[in-house]
Amino acid sequence: MNIEQKIKNFNLLKGYSQNLIDIPYETIYDILKEIGIPICEAKLKKGTFIDRARKNNEIKLFEKIEQLGYIKDANVISTKMRDYGRANLPHQVMFYGAIPSEMKEQRGIAIAETSDLFRNFERDCLEGELYTLSRWEVLEDLNVCEIVFSDEALKYNRYVRDSYEKQQSFLNQIELTEEEKKFHLDLLKFISNQFSKIVKNKNEYKISVAYTNLVLDECPSIKGIVFPSVQTQFLGINVVLTPDNADKYLKPILCTMHKLYKKGSNFLIANEGYYCEVKDNEYTLDWQYNEEKTGVIPNSEIIRNLTN
Repeated sequence: MNIEQKIKNFNLLKGYSQNLIDIPYETIYDILKEIGIPICEAKLKKGTFIDRARKNNEIKLFEKIEQLGYIKDANVISTKMRDYGRANLPHQVMFYGAIPSEMKEQRGIAIAETSDLFRNFERDCLEGELYTLSRWEVLEDLNVCEIVFSDEALKYNRYVRDSYEKQQSFLNQIELTEEEKKFHLDLLKFISNQFSKIVKNKNEYKISVAYTNLVLDECPSIKGIVFPSVQTQFLGINVVLTPDNADKYLKPILCTMHKLYKKGSNFLIANEGYYCEVKDNEYTLDWQYNEEKTGVIPNSEIIRNLTN
């Protein structure tokens, strides 16, 4: 496809992006495939830790590590996963997690991406929400596609800015006309902004979902997608992998429990004292309790911490 046709299709895609509710997902996927999507390749290094969080709800302690990885319950997949996610189709299982970034504690990213409190600033929660955090180790260097051209993320995240400059340098080394270079940059910014937008309707994720699946379908060497965390105002970084890649390249090593408190726009994450080292070939979690590490905090202390 020549550059004129690519630009025409891109303009069509931008038009569709204004009302994705009425546009079939397959149409979006096919347009991206015809355009020929650019990929910003990077390395997720061996030994990198990925944090996942799961809300405990009525469960005091999860019993098996598989309860903390990607969703495997067929009933949950068929009845609960009915909407698009930022990088998954309805009923499509993916492994989401948080990796090291601008935020000091990546567990905060994982909890922020899981908790509805970060999406509802009008709601306070002084009694706290209980979460179990699982930490997974990357077993070998992985090729990933990084989403680093988002206008908002570039303002707040040094990691994104550094990667953006690196990817621009790579692009400058490719023999392209000025028109082709502008097209690629515009398309990368458009895709990145789709990953970074706040949505009111989950159908608005269709473009980021189509891009994710197209990259993973067409480029077997790419094992995951790395993108900024909207819920942490772009300070955090997320990664998404397919279940097969999570099984092959990740190993669970540690589980801990935490409680999230909220008042207004202020948050506090406290340790709950429970922890569990995950040993090779052991799927049942052997929880230990360290009273010295407990985060049980008097209500007055919670309010003081959240209002200072």
